[in-house]
Amino acid sequence: PKGFMVVDYVGDPRGDEVDRYQAYYVPVDFQDMFIEKTATPEVMDAVANEVITYTITLTNPSLEDVADVTLEDELPTMLSFGEWVVQPPGATNVGDTVMWTGTVPASSSLTFVFTANLPDAETISLLLAEGSVTNTATFEYAGGSGSDDATTRFYRYIYLPLVMRVFTP
Repeated sequence: PKGFMVVDYVGDPRGDEVDRYQAYYVPVDFQDMFIEKTATPEVMDAVANEVITYTITLTNPSLEDVADVTLEDELPTMLSFGEWVVQPPGATNVGDTVMWTGTVPASSSLTFVFTANLPDAETISLLLAEGSVTNTATFEYAGGSGSDDATTRFYRYIYLPLVMRVFTP
């Protein structure tokens, strides 16, 4: 969305407390909120009960707080919620779904970091058959919504026997 911001002659924001002879209006293009999600590691050996760490960053680049923002991240069926590493106030997990509702302050970001566990040895082969797992986080507020995903790819080492022979000519 486009708008105007009051600045003084040096370009510093002045808010509403300005003398009309000491400030002027500058057109600005206000940005909408956005979300970024990463998975660590991005590529890993598929071993039972290993851990993937997810980081979600919800950013409000505008000059005003944004209230009533909801964030949701439902883990794929093969993963289970592990533990919180960075848990903002109000963030919860119900089963394998991370949820949060609150206010994102102006010109700031909120970071959520949590772990997810790979399945046990009996079902790890199903995950290997897929080759990767993609996890998506979404958010909504009165001014819009957004989402981002992170993918972890899997590989499996295959150990081959080494046969040694004595060569005699």
